[in-house]
Amino acid sequence: MLAVVVWFRSDWITALAQTFPECAPIARLADAAGRGLAFSREAAAQVRPLLASLHDKTPALRLAALAAMSVGAFHRFFRRHTETTVTAYLARLRIGYACQQLIQTDRAIGVIAEAAGYATLAHFNRQFRAAKGETPRAFRQRYREPRASSS
Repeated sequence: MLAVVVWFRSDWITALAQTFPECAPIARLADAAGRGLAFSREAAAQVRPLLASLHDKTPALRLAALAAMSVGAFHRFFRRHTETTVTAYLARLRIGYACQQLIQTDRAIGVIAEAAGYATLAHFNRQFRAAKGETPRAFRQRYREPRASSS
């Protein structure tokens, strides 16, 4: 499976499709993909706890209680609608948060690991390498904009 993540402003894609009619399918695809997961206000209020669950050791238990479901029913419901498990989804959120922090801040990797919900730096490094194929330090070096040299 291949996943491609790109960021374009919607007005740029619209202009592209207007200028090059053969790009109209791309505009339709971007429109559908741009909506991503859209939640009603009520549902968003129920999803926010998952985003706040980076440090939670038993997020499914708490989220199931919020959804008024048994843990088993919540796991089945979550997997049916997201095609992944709560644990795998939370791991992706943690790694995504860490990536954002590695690129945008100068915080130490250990501090970022702790903020992302990892108990040890070694565990974070293993999980990060498994997800991204490189160490957090290598990721930071590759994605950070080059600093202006002080001459």
